Amino acid sequence: MTTGVIDGKTEVNLDGRPAVEVVREPEAVKGARFWGVLRIAMGTTFLWAFLDKAFGLGFSTGRLENGGIDFFGPDAWINGGSPTDGVLQFAVHTKGFLVDFYQ
Repeated sequence: MTTGVIDGKTEVNLDGRPAVEVVREPEAVKGARFWGVLRIAMGTTFLWAFLDKAFGLGFSTGRLENGGIDFFGPDAWINGGSPTDGVLQFAVHTKGFLVDFYQ
């Protein structure tokens, strides 16, 4: 039995019948592009937060009193700063039922 290829996709016998069963690709999930972009955006957000805390890049870490930015300053994690210092000082310690636990 001899086979040939038509359109580069379907292999058929010379009498025109398909030689192999053609399996159609499943349709893409609706909103797949949206979820993919959202995943990349959220990953970028968390990566930026990590890099800012680790190296003091000036977004939430490394700001000076006059508004300037102290890149790689003493607040950076690599220079001995604490990545959770802001949350523990200003958010958790001032209110809530776990105040005594964190002091």
